[in-house]
Amino acid sequence: MFTATLFILKDMRHDWGRTLLALLGLAVVIFCYQILISLADTFADYLAAPGVSRNLIVTQAEFIDPSDASLDPAALEAARSLEPGLVHRTSPVMFRQIRIGDRLVALRSAPIEDWQSIFHLTLIEGSWPTQPLEVVVGEGAARANHWTLGSILLIYGSQFHVSGIFRAPGASFATVWMPFDQALQLFGPRRPNQGMYVQVADNADVEEVRARLQADPRLSGRYTVFLEDNYTNRNNQFMKDFRSLMLIASGLALLAVVFGTFTTTSLSLVERSREIAILRSVGFTPVRVQEFLLLRAILQGLLAYLLGLSAAWVYVTYQQAGERLFIEGLPIFFQISANQVISGAVWVCAMAALGAWLSSRWMMSLQVADLLRA
Repeated sequence: MFTATLFILKDMRHDWGRTLLALLGLAVVIFCYQILISLADTFADYLAAPGVSRNLIVTQAEFIDPSDASLDPAALEAARSLEPGLVHRTSPVMFRQIRIGDRLVALRSAPIEDWQSIFHLTLIEGSWPTQPLEVVVGEGAARANHWTLGSILLIYGSQFHVSGIFRAPGASFATVWMPFDQALQLFGPRRPNQGMYVQVADNADVEEVRARLQADPRLSGRYTVFLEDNYTNRNNQFMKDFRSLMLIASGLALLAVVFGTFTTTSLSLVERSREIAILRSVGFTPVRVQEFLLLRAILQGLLAYLLGLSAAWVYVTYQQAGERLFIEGLPIFFQISANQVISGAVWVCAMAALGAWLSSRWMMSLQVADLLRA
């Protein structure tokens, strides 16, 4: 194996021009594959859920963007009027899309006492707001905008200080959270609430509470009561579809490795048919010659993979240090994990070997005389 590898490397160096072109062509495809897989993994992080939820969400169903909806006080009273044995607590929530600097950022507001128990926010640095004009930011928003504890955020003309950084599942980790009373003062009484979270009591049936709340005349016809899991899945459908597209595109990139290897191997076989005939005549079996071609394709694929992976790493490093990409207001964190590197190398080797096998099997069935006439 070692001798064959050295021979292949010498052969590739001898025909370095064509080898370089083949490597660059495959490297471009592999670069695209790595970026697409990284992007798909980013959206997988946004789709993370806190687990089975006992929360209900009340909102105007005709609005796709919750920041466009509004919730009347009567709807809040409908939930609060249910028996204590059915509802543990209710929490109004405000959704806003605001511009901080040159970025569009999602802002959420609810009573502070509900942030952990209902909205699953976990403080990882700093403290919850205790003073006026304080907010907390998700770790995703902090990374994307280079915010730290004490950073000043200009929101609607007021200077807010970052008092803490939190971790949360799904898209919440890229948002800014403000105490509810502060939000009311800042945005005014017009459309104070865009929705309401209802935490169902532990011993109550969630579906029964949802049906009972939906049937209330104060909600019926104007508002829809969702299970939090269903509501989250509905709103995450865009990210699910986008992630599926990225996975399909990355699969097509791997297929391009097959076609690229097939083309280069076929061309090499046509040009070197006489050399292959000589190898066959001195004792090399068709299987041994084909194994040599497969090994050559795998080595070529690995070299191209190193080039493509290096280019992807440079691009990811630039994105992490410079301007981030945003899709629908969500920051995109390109990351290349060890699992991506290992699985990518295995897939590239497999696709390169498949391309070489497909291109060489017909010629290996020819007789030596046929090869000399080719």
